[in-house]
Amino acid sequence: MMDKTRYVIGNWKMNVDSADMVAFSRELKKFKFPRKTDLQVGFAVPSIYALGLSKLQESVWVGAQNVSKFTRGDYTGEISAEMIADCGLDFCLVGQSERRIHFGETDEIVNHKLKNLQEYGVLPVVCVGETEDERMSGRAEQSITKRLRTILNDVNKDEEIIIAYEPIKADNKFPKLSTKDIKSVIEAIRQELNSILGERNHIVLYGGEVTETSCFNLLTTTGVDGFLLGSESANGEKLIRIVSSLF
Repeated sequence: MMDKTRYVIGNWKMNVDSADMVAFSRELKKFKFPRKTDLQVGFAVPSIYALGLSKLQESVWVGAQNVSKFTRGDYTGEISAEMIADCGLDFCLVGQSERRIHFGETDEIVNHKLKNLQEYGVLPVVCVGETEDERMSGRAEQSITKRLRTILNDVNKDEEIIIAYEPIKADNKFPKLSTKDIKSVIEAIRQELNSILGERNHIVLYGGEVTETSCFNLLTTTGVDGFLLGSESANGEKLIRIVSSLF
């Protein structure tokens, strides 16, 4: 067992309905997360299901998948940081690759969202990564650190911010990353975070593909503090196998 907290956060995206929620809840109730452990588990769920899931287990985080760049006003369909805080959610994702690819979100927009979350005391989990072109041209670390400088511009440096390294995959052509590739990016992110936010034990997750057999190796060899899983985390059985492998 390691001496620092590790994290497994699942992003369900738009891949569940009420039947999936019931099935997941049943699986989750079979597995009792230890109250005293160095492993923190959380789920970013569709907003309409967030309150229902939040009562399942006290030790599990429940968060939002997105937040508006606006604070309040006539913005139909938007969910503000104030609303997320009012619901008592534990965290919120910002900067996911799908938001960048399908909705044109920029680093400047992510910066606005991050500041809104900080204003209302919601823990931000900030996704950042490189595109296929940037990876193939050898500019991965350079591109990521540049994005971090924009995303973290003028934020509250004293409040916790979790960073998730998530390659921006527009298709299935993105090259497979080796352990060495991941470790190099994580080191570059930590160095940039120390420069921008000050030197401390920053929390950095890996948002790429992992399995129950690969996650422990990645945890011990790349310097990550845990993982941001995709929609597979909505499968209770699969999630429990991954979580169990890290105890």
